[in-house]
Amino acid sequence: MNYYPYCGRTFVCSDSVGINDIRQARSAFAFALNYGEQQCNAYSRAWNFRDGAFMTTSVGTTRMFDEPLVGFSIAGFRTQANAYFNTIPLELVDSYDAAAITIGFRFASVGEVAFFTAGQGGTGVGANGQKISVSINNIANSASLDIVDIFYDRSWYLTNVGPVLGNNWIDLATGTSQGVTVAQQLEQDGHNVITIITNLPRSLRQINRACAASLNLSYQLPRNINGGIWTSTIIAPSLSLQPKPHPLSGAIMAFCGINEAEVRMFRTDAWEQGTAPATANNSRAYPLTPIPSWPLMGDTYTAGVQNSLTAYANSIKGIGWVAFNAVGANSGGFFRPVIGFSNQFTEQFQSLTTYGEIPEGATQFMALAYARYNVTGGGTQTHRIRINANGFDTLATQTNNQGAVWWYTTGNLSNFSQPTNGQVNRCDIILELEKTVYATRNMGSLYWDGIQSILLKFF
Repeated sequence: MNYYPYCGRTFVCSDSVGINDIRQARSAFAFALNYGEQQCNAYSRAWNFRDGAFMTTSVGTTRMFDEPLVGFSIAGFRTQANAYFNTIPLELVDSYDAAAITIGFRFASVGEVAFFTAGQGGTGVGANGQKISVSINNIANSASLDIVDIFYDRSWYLTNVGPVLGNNWIDLATGTSQGVTVAQQLEQDGHNVITIITNLPRSLRQINRACAASLNLSYQLPRNINGGIWTSTIIAPSLSLQPKPHPLSGAIMAFCGINEAEVRMFRTDAWEQGTAPATANNSRAYPLTPIPSWPLMGDTYTAGVQNSLTAYANSIKGIGWVAFNAVGANSGGFFRPVIGFSNQFTEQFQSLTTYGEIPEGATQFMALAYARYNVTGGGTQTHRIRINANGFDTLATQTNNQGAVWWYTTGNLSNFSQPTNGQVNRCDIILELEKTVYATRNMGSLYWDGIQSILLKFF
């Protein structure tokens, strides 16, 4: 893969345009594609307070606990044979045919699992069944891509749990792998950070379109502490999880599962256009232009050349810029949304404000959120996405009482939100959640509503 430099020359009246200028303009287009865009940067959160939805009276308030994106913290978990999952919004752009996916993770040891259920110590052999899975799904046409299954002990899992559909795997017990290109792997005391390079096949990408997509993360402890099937639901703190250092930062963390995830999509020199059928729902069209050939000495700078350079610039603008992404947690079966309620709801209105930028040339937006509106006994729920750039602009509103759904929306930015004169507009990004009925209810440990994860782009 080549990287192309660009001097960033700005032209004014009476300047002469030479072959180097044309080359550099085309190089800027190629560089933007090869560099790609970071669509996800998610990470765990640390807490030090008592929470009745997660922590029993046996857990004190003096110990920090790390809440992974998906997995267990010392605060507790709810036993289940099926995997715990979290899903992160992405946008599959036809211009990108590869992705670098980095995850940080840790499996609980046999000794830790032996005492997962307080007062019920065992052999801990069930630790061998732990599995982490990563995949990408094209929401627009339901196509999926298996990235990797990571096993504590693959042989034990296949013998004692069952077969696995995916062909790409890493087995930590034997240090072997299949179908996975690992660009980087760091490990310290069982805490891993791994980067996987994967192709985004033509069959996954819609031709000349950008599609709603998701990064799917799961953590599974399908067998109990003695290696048998879970026969009852146990909600208990995982106090046996020991603090371990992060291999990069050295920060001490006590968790098991996935604690961080980053996705960067980019274009390789082997890029070919997507072949998946175009769909009107959950996707948008944008101008796609192949990487140009370089001009030769003696070529004439014509209107056609200028139009071509303009098309390249519009293609990059059509891909867009990520303004905001955020991801909640699934801590041992308990969802903790970016904005919303977990276990109980007590307020009629909530608001979350963060910050972003609207680049020059952007006139539209795309938002994708994994949201849940179910408010049993509480009427309907309204979600809003607003920005404040030279004035308040409501981008999208949705009201219903459904369970968990993908909310995909695109639209135009108001004129006062669009940057002018080559400037960048800094803006507030405001998420709002409102219920039609005020109530204070304890909904149970598995209840959640609001926005679990969200991606906002301007283009």
